[in-house]
Amino acid sequence: MSVVTGRPAHYRGEEHERVGIYVLTHGPSAPARPRGASDDAVARTRASLASRNIIEQAKGALAHQHDVNMGQAYEQLKRIAAESNRSLTQTAIQILRQARQR
Repeated sequence: MSVVTGRPAHYRGEEHERVGIYVLTHGPSAPARPRGASDDAVARTRASLASRNIIEQAKGALAHQHDVNMGQAYEQLKRIAAESNRSLTQTAIQILRQARQR
């Protein structure tokens, strides 16, 4: 479901990912800028939060697809990432893309 439109599957593919990351990093729940924090530190924090959300979504997709709990899904995600020599975030994005195609 789109957090912007409230309708399912309004955005597709990479556009959906960009909108989700934008909402996470610029929306009302985006972290406030701590006094004295550099632009770079704030950007890294926001990117980290967006990455964690993508990983959590992929864990949910894996848990649903394979009927396992979230801990088992996380272990599966780590294994897939290691086997493909990719980061957790890159692997999570690929899993979410595949889940959307089903």
